[in-house]
Amino acid sequence: MLLSGQEWHELRHFPRVTYCDFKIREIGNQHDWTVQCVLRINLFNEVIYIFMWFWLCILALCSLVDYCSWSIRLLMASDKIQFIKRHLDIYSNYLPNERDKQKKLMKDFTFNYLKDDGIFAMRIMASNASDLIGFFYYNY
Repeated sequence: MLLSGQEWHELRHFPRVTYCDFKIREIGNQHDWTVQCVLRINLFNEVIYIFMWFWLCILALCSLVDYCSWSIRLLMASDKIQFIKRHLDIYSNYLPNERDKQKKLMKDFTFNYLKDDGIFAMRIMASNASDLIGFFYYNY
């Protein structure tokens, strides 16, 4: 109903109007009355409910996008090597004839030693800490 542009008049979870029974006592008499009452708190609850529903939809969409990006990063072999190379700084100050040997060592370290679990743990640590931590650790 909301997506088609129609406004709903009665919502089952948060009724806006209900019937209220009350008694009025006068001297010697008691009158039973049934009238329609507006439940103001349900009007407020309905607005909060709609806001929370849209908020949860936005969070679900963001979680799905984040899950897809993490899955792609974890499945691509070239991205794994680039990530480890960037954080180990393995290619700095090596002679040009040793680059092939370093590339092989890098692949062996990435795929045979760290494997998927180690790379995942390193990605989690990298997302929670900046590169300055490694800089301070190695320089002091």
